Amino acid sequence: METSTANLSYALKYHEAGCSVIPVGLNKKPFSSWSTNQETKHTEDEIRALWDSHPNANPAIVTGEISGIVVVDVDDMENGLANLAEYIPPSIETPTARTPTGGLHFYFKHPGEKIGNNRGGIPGCDFQGDGGYVVAPPSYCEYVKKGKQIKGFYEWIKSPDECDCAPLPSAYFKKIFLYNREQVSHITSSHIDNIQSQYFIEGRRDEDLFHAANCLIKAGANPQYVKQVIEILASNCNPPFPEKEIQAKIKSALDRAERRDRNIAEEVKQWILVTSGHFLVTDSHKELDLVTSSHKHAANVAFKRLSEGPNPLIERYGQKRGSYRLIESDVEIIDFLNAPVNEFDIDLPLLLSGQLKLYPGNVGIFAGAKSSGKTAIALDLIKRNQERYEVVYMNSEMHDTEMRTRLELHGDMKLTDWRFKAIRRGHDWADLITPEKKLFVIDYMENVDGDAWRIGSEIKKIHDKLKEGVAIIFLQKKSGEDLARGGQYTLDKARFYVALDKGKAKIIDAKAFRGENPNGKTLSFKTVQGTKIMPQGTWG
Repeated sequence: METSTANLSYALKYHEAGCSVIPVGLNKKPFSSWSTNQETKHTEDEIRALWDSHPNANPAIVTGEISGIVVVDVDDMENGLANLAEYIPPSIETPTARTPTGGLHFYFKHPGEKIGNNRGGIPGCDFQGDGGYVVAPPSYCEYVKKGKQIKGFYEWIKSPDECDCAPLPSAYFKKIFLYNREQVSHITSSHIDNIQSQYFIEGRRDEDLFHAANCLIKAGANPQYVKQVIEILASNCNPPFPEKEIQAKIKSALDRAERRDRNIAEEVKQWILVTSGHFLVTDSHKELDLVTSSHKHAANVAFKRLSEGPNPLIERYGQKRGSYRLIESDVEIIDFLNAPVNEFDIDLPLLLSGQLKLYPGNVGIFAGAKSSGKTAIALDLIKRNQERYEVVYMNSEMHDTEMRTRLELHGDMKLTDWRFKAIRRGHDWADLITPEKKLFVIDYMENVDGDAWRIGSEIKKIHDKLKEGVAIIFLQKKSGEDLARGGQYTLDKARFYVALDKGKAKIIDAKAFRGENPNGKTLSFKTVQGTKIMPQGTWG
């Protein structure tokens, strides 16, 4: 559990970012009345005094105009995210936290018009606006919800240091605004459109100018260019923004870009290890999102150091400046004389066993779009093989009750017939890989720290730890695309790679196969009641 010192540190950090911060207990409830904090923020000294009085307090942020943020709370991950997709793009970049229930908190900018809390406007999702608050990371809470004991941390998936709060999408704003009945009487649809489209006006000039400066800096613009652009925007605000405060806005944006606590040298090294062929230093700047001059300089120095010394990791490639290649100096002796002669005897879903071969130490990948049946296929894979091997199933979303419910849907088995080790895991999967002859199933592997290239690094770590067992990894992809989020980085270590869309599977790559090469073959299938995977025809 995080220490009270850490919680106070985060409370002060949120306060410094302009939020109204209050202390709450393990049960998520404030220690005292917080109505005044909807209009007035605690000072730093007051926050310190509150934590002196409540050393184990968790930090909570009062939402609404006072903090400049609102929060969309997805509690029902299976239905809530699907319902939310109609109003908020799944790919939206905004600070996001995971809750102890496995749900998500999406942080957005306050829309500039008071908008109250909402429960039920979108099934599976709640909204915290003016008059609400959210428990913030790294809080640890214990409470009862719907008769069930909940324990766990709030943790950032994408922190405010990594990206700014996105504007609240217009479609969502309209839906919630109109659902809140007490406001409908004096709000028209055209008024709502007008609220959402006005920028650089009284009440949001400060926020919009900061956002513009931050975007320019992230794009690599030099400070003098940023200053000139912001001055033009500031003079055209309604009313005009005070000129003497412009430099403070630019400095604030620069400070935020510099604040990210990053080990650039280590990031560069890990990026190199998962990048094939030759590459440019500037490629790392883009892939690692290095936007400030100090970060780029640190990366350039890292490349130089990694190419020097008695055991360099990289060497210069060709005549182009800043071009390198990885020196493959580490070798793994292939003991072919004592190697097992047999395949890894595995029964794969979707008739894949008739198409593909797997050997001990291999990794197989299913890249599935939303609602394509990834978990159903994962559980079908376990059911087919649990009598042959010890199965370790790592799931990033389901808690015990939800998993029990999913397993009970399999009418051909009793709950006690299932024999596998289920572990809730959303990071550092390789830590649980052991060399024994086991079947490891990972459902599913998400983007690591938001960087697609890191997925390749995580897959490599899993591959390197496998000896006699195999790992089947499920990844998320966009509908209609062949590769998962992470692209080519996810292909390198896979002995087979199958793309899943709703009702359709496609073999993208098979390195060991039976008969003719099956790459590019497709198969239609049905998922019945979320349990039965029924191929329709054959691969062709």
